[in-house]
Amino acid sequence: LAKRIRNADNVEQEKRFSMLMKASEIFTEKEYEFVEDSVMINGIIDCFFEENGQIVLIDYKNNRLWGQKTADTLKKQYEIQMKLYKKALEKATGKNVKEVYLYSFALGKALLME
Repeated sequence: LAKRIRNADNVEQEKRFSMLMKASEIFTEKEYEFVEDSVMINGIIDCFFEENGQIVLIDYKNNRLWGQKTADTLKKQYEIQMKLYKKALEKATGKNVKEVYLYSFALGKALLME
């Protein structure tokens, strides 16, 4: 991943964003299906880079993995956050986000989100 970043066409770090979304787009439970309220989403995208006209998104996680936390539980914990970041980045750039990674310092590796 580091090699890909070094060879990227463009690299951006710590980009703030705000995005207004319908609550029903964020909360997928049945009871939110007809909610018409909007929610303001704010965040900071740690890093993204452009590769062949598409975006690769990386979010750094430095939390310790207590107990039974594994790569899979870490990915599950941040699944919604990363979907929102992906959507915000695609909206802001007009480009496709082809890959999303969590980089876990505790595990010492990048985890590809699906």
